[in-house]
Amino acid sequence: MRILFSLGSLLCLSAVCSAQDSLSAVRLLNDLACGSCHSGIAVESDILEKTPDLTDAGLRYSPDYLFSFLQFPVRIRQHIGFSRMPNFFLDQRESLALTLFLGEQISPGGEKPDFPAQESFEAVNSSNPDVTASMGRELFLSLNCLGCHKHASLDTWEEKTAPNLGFEGARVTAEWLTAYLRKPQALRPFGYYPGTGSRHPDFLLTQNEVDTLAAFFMTQRGGFDYATQQYDPKALVLGTNVEVETLVQFLEPTELVRFSMSKAEGLLREKLPCLGCHRLGDDGGRIGPDLSSLTTRIQPEFARQIIRNPQGVIEEDIMPLVVLPPKTADLIENYLTQQSVPKDSSRYLSLVEHRPLLHQDLEGGERLYVKHCAACHGIGGDGDGYDAEYLPVAPIKHSDSTYMSSRPDDVLFDGVYAGGYILNKSQRMPPWGFTLERDEIWQLVAYMRQLCRCEGPAWSRDNKRR
Repeated sequence: MRILFSLGSLLCLSAVCSAQDSLSAVRLLNDLACGSCHSGIAVESDILEKTPDLTDAGLRYSPDYLFSFLQFPVRIRQHIGFSRMPNFFLDQRESLALTLFLGEQISPGGEKPDFPAQESFEAVNSSNPDVTASMGRELFLSLNCLGCHKHASLDTWEEKTAPNLGFEGARVTAEWLTAYLRKPQALRPFGYYPGTGSRHPDFLLTQNEVDTLAAFFMTQRGGFDYATQQYDPKALVLGTNVEVETLVQFLEPTELVRFSMSKAEGLLREKLPCLGCHRLGDDGGRIGPDLSSLTTRIQPEFARQIIRNPQGVIEEDIMPLVVLPPKTADLIENYLTQQSVPKDSSRYLSLVEHRPLLHQDLEGGERLYVKHCAACHGIGGDGDGYDAEYLPVAPIKHSDSTYMSSRPDDVLFDGVYAGGYILNKSQRMPPWGFTLERDEIWQLVAYMRQLCRCEGPAWSRDNKRR
């Protein structure tokens, strides 16, 4: 209770409360530095002039203070408008990793102070010997701390780490956005770009701030001019169901609806790759957003456009294009925009238990592999990616020379191009042939050969084109 009272008191005594008369969306976007992570925001922020420079964090802050503050951030500076340190939902081990990293940040020639030992911090540190400062550095980059803090020897690893908000009003429902701003939850459990570990923190916004931001973002449509529609579930399902022509004379309308919904769910769970990345109820991966009760969050027409052309709608989207026959696409889209599968509360995956996949400093096949494949197959090709435990079939180990030496390069190419289903492997391995260039797929094949340190069978290498 003492901690909660302290948080509430600091917020209410701050400029956040005293400056409500001058509250505006533009000022909030500036002071909260939303544009440091999100694209689509035409508001420049002066946040780097307000926050502490962390180049010499090890000289300024004791480990005990850093560890406590990272777990329970409170408002310290009262003169910087609505700016504040948000809560990044760090667990104890994540907070420890960041503390160890920040404690090492000392400019050349600086001498680390002899901070008094604190039993609470030392107990956590000694009981987690596997947590290191190098892990903390990865967290520091993944969480985009450089979006708000200066550091003389580090550069941001990604220009933007969160969704484009320039068309938020065409994407989400107003009710969901208001609730999300009030209490953020994990939409993509391990980063907006899969595996990077980025998170949307909780700024502990007041209701006035929530309403101001939500109203502003719902006006941002980014050129999407479709009308918000209310759909008739029966008409949609019956009008596009693959078997409707032969079944309509035998089944009642309500039975047709149940048949169509059941067929679509069966396709998703047993034939299509969607649940390799997305969750539906208690089944599916943790790469993309949860599809359960989708239209409580996403506007139906926007969902349809994403399904049909992911990169055409969101240029930076990593979701691969899966080309479906028109009627099958209609069936799946209608199911996803009508199902009400209960949604479990999502949590971010640990950035210590699962190391972030930072591909920005890599090149060629290695960069492509870490960006597109490592979430399931693991950064070293050992089949141990963070998403692997949520898949019904274990991902192929590309580091297994015995297995990989039995597979011709052309087969590896086909698997990447057309997905696992084409090779009688798991259908949850998606096809990348409509998303990656052919040369990029060949780069991936070459990198898999590096991982296994092997070549395909001798017969497959005759007259091989290089």
